[in-house]
Amino acid sequence: FPNLRFVRVNTLKMDVDAAVSELEKEYK
Repeated sequence: FPNLRFVRVNTLKMDVDAAVSELEKEYK
């Protein structure tokens, strides 16, 4: 199911963005 794969990738991207945001907080 391509849609399921897209959702999985989208969720992973959101997790990565959240992790990057947390790192930026610590370094500022």
